[in-house]
Formats: sequence, structure tokens, C-alpha cells
Amino acid sequence: IGVNLPLFRKAYNSRIQAAKNEVMVQEEALKTKQHKLNRTISELRYRFNHQRNILQYLEEELSPLVNNQSIANLAAYQEGEIGYLEYLDSLERVVVVKRQFLEALYQYHILKTELVYWLGE
Repeated sequence: IGVNLPLFRKAYNSRIQAAKNEVMVQEEALKTKQHKLNRTISELRYRFNHQRNILQYLEEELSPLVNNQSIANLAAYQEGEIGYLEYLDSLERVVVVKRQFLEALYQYHILKTELVYWLGE
């Protein structure tokens, strides 16, 4: 009556082993998700930096060039050196560059927001 018999020891050991295996599976799943998150963040950082460079180019290089060309075309149109259609064409180029700038600015802010979300800030 007072003897301790290990009757159910095998059942307990198999439960413990199953729990250890489940922990290992969950740890591997966590590592996989962490790698996926790091890859997503890395890709977003690359796209964000690329979009920032595009935005900087449009703002600092292309916009002033097109604006100066537009001013020159206005002066040429007022003096009669170019026709109305040429002047309208130059204005259309200004609008295209400004639209590209706005689209780049939109993409920049979208990527920035997404990056902040994934970084948890």
C-alpha cells in the first residue's frame, strides 16, 4: 500500500515530449515570422530611400529646370518668337513634371507610413 509504483510514467513522458516538440515547432514558426518581418522592413527601407531620391531629384533638379524653361517660353511667346501651341506644349511639360512630383510625394508618404507601421513606432 505504501509503495510508489511508476504505472503511468510512460504516459507522462510522452506528454512531456509532445509539449517539448510543440515548443520547438512554435519557436521555429516565430523565427520564420521574424525573418519575414525583417525582410519586409528591409524592402520597405530600400523602396523608401529610392522614393526619397526620386523626390529629391524632381524637387531640386527637374522642377527648377522646367520652371525656368516655362518662364523663357512665356517671354518668347510674348515677344512673338514662338507660337501659342509651342507655349502650350511647354506648359504641358510643366504640368507633367509637377504631377510626377506630387505622385512621388504621395508614394514617399505612403512608404513612410508603412515603414513606421512595420517598425512599430
